[in-house]
Amino acid sequence: MKANRGRLIVFEGVDAAGKTTLSNELCVLLRHNYQSVRHCQFPGRQQGTLGELVYRLHHFHSSTFGVPKIAPCSLQLLHIAAHVDAIELEIKPALQDGEWVVLDRFWWSTYVYGLDDGVSESQLQLMIDIEKNAWGSIRPDIVFLVDSAIPLRDDEANSIAWQRKRQTYNRLAVSEENIQKCLVLETGKGDNAKHRAMSKIQEAICALSEGSKGEKK
Repeated sequence: MKANRGRLIVFEGVDAAGKTTLSNELCVLLRHNYQSVRHCQFPGRQQGTLGELVYRLHHFHSSTFGVPKIAPCSLQLLHIAAHVDAIELEIKPALQDGEWVVLDRFWWSTYVYGLDDGVSESQLQLMIDIEKNAWGSIRPDIVFLVDSAIPLRDDEANSIAWQRKRQTYNRLAVSEENIQKCLVLETGKGDNAKHRAMSKIQEAICALSEGSKGEKK
């Protein structure tokens, strides 16, 4: 990677914690400040990509593809394949061109959701090693773990599985904080919670922007 590459900003967290809303707002903020930014999602929904195909396989495998069931391990392998495809074809070139990449989900989701679906930790680590190999020396400049005490969608209310995945995310963030910068964003229902989270994001992004200016001198 070139020394003046872009920045990689990751948003992670359990579904219905507010992750996608905050990542969208950050992209708007960066573009407002004339920053070249690319918003990516794992596995992805952009038409004509492997990620979009994997997304449809995941959610509509029976109705659209006539596949009644996909084994949890196989499903996570499909996700890893989509991740690697996006890393090689979209994310790496964008970073090399100096763009800031805001990434909705990371390999953390493979670990958390795979583990919750009963995939063994040893199998998940082998899959994740493939993705880490694709990333090479690239590390996120910051991972925002979006955390809410309760789900922000009614369909996840009172879900034991939701709370279990949330706890796994928090344990993972602690184990990863010596490898990459992690910041937990506490969210909740209401504009005040979102405003507090966005203030923390802006503060972290300003620090990265100042670092970028220093690197260019």
